[in-house]
Amino acid sequence: MKLPRKSISKAPGSARSPIVCATPCAAAGRSTPVTHYARTRAWASGAGVLPNELTTLSDDQARHLADLTRLGMAGNLADFVLIDKDGAVKRGSEIDYNGAPGGYAADPTEVVNYVSKHDNQTLWDMISYKAAQEADLDTRVRMQAVSLATVMLGQGIAFDQQGSELLRSKSFTRDSYDSGDWFNRVDYSLQDNNYNVGMPRSSDDGSNYDIIARVKDAVATPGETELKQMTAFYQELTALRKSSPLFTLGDGATVMKRVDFRNTGADQQTGLLVMTIDDGMQAGASLDSRVDGIVVAINAAPESRTLQDFAGTSLQLSAIQQAAGDRSLASGVQVAADGSVTLPAWSVAVLELPQGESQGAGLPVSSK
Repeated sequence: MKLPRKSISKAPGSARSPIVCATPCAAAGRSTPVTHYARTRAWASGAGVLPNELTTLSDDQARHLADLTRLGMAGNLADFVLIDKDGAVKRGSEIDYNGAPGGYAADPTEVVNYVSKHDNQTLWDMISYKAAQEADLDTRVRMQAVSLATVMLGQGIAFDQQGSELLRSKSFTRDSYDSGDWFNRVDYSLQDNNYNVGMPRSSDDGSNYDIIARVKDAVATPGETELKQMTAFYQELTALRKSSPLFTLGDGATVMKRVDFRNTGADQQTGLLVMTIDDGMQAGASLDSRVDGIVVAINAAPESRTLQDFAGTSLQLSAIQQAAGDRSLASGVQVAADGSVTLPAWSVAVLELPQGESQGAGLPVSSK
């Protein structure tokens, strides 16, 4: 059994809710944290495609989570235009997040995106809570990497909690500022992630002791193999983010001119997120002389997904992911001669459209 996906995080409008700072922070050009973490964790841990034992989302709810995740990857811009879950054209400020605007920033540099931070449980502990009991250790490791990919490969300022690359656990401790080294320990020898070392303080989590005990019994403790695999995934994501200036555009107008999403609307394949970043002639000056565009494809589903959106293109898997081989998040990704792309379960692929002798057509943002 697991806790419902929506029952762990702080409520919007509380003293810690980043949404309360949205309008003044955007107006002042200041960076502010955003709740990209809460909606993405649910999406990346299988909401709508691999429900846990307590919570089953409707197709509409799952598609809404996907809209919020897309918006987060676009820097949570108030004026970013996307096709929403119903097929309607919406601006970021019109995408609902618990009664508040999902998008509020003018520029992605005003937004700090994360899926794990010092408050609340670690990403591994949250996945332990929220993933379906049938998800094995390998799947849970991939869920963690898929969650982090939405931040590492999105616009905005990427932020992370110490130890996410090591599957860090605080044994379900919510606020560990007064829990000492026993719960806050990080093992860089890759032998142990500090999972299941005791119960968190009763003052914060006493009411959850029963469910925590059941989750600990159901979810195995990761070992050196899993920690090394997650470390490799994390290094891969870091290298991908650094590989092109297209991942850090910085300016809101530039993002809206270059970033777009496929597989949207009412007929989308649930669990599949496809972001394009244009560097072709319509986008303006070339920012990356290697490519005319980049596709980020994330499959947060327990089965493979196939994209048919890029027929006639010459997309290639990133050299970074090719070099990583079987240890890559893109292991098993297939790019066919006709341009179709097949992604295995819980995978992430960065596909590049090579630039020829001069800037080409690229991957233009669709007219909406």
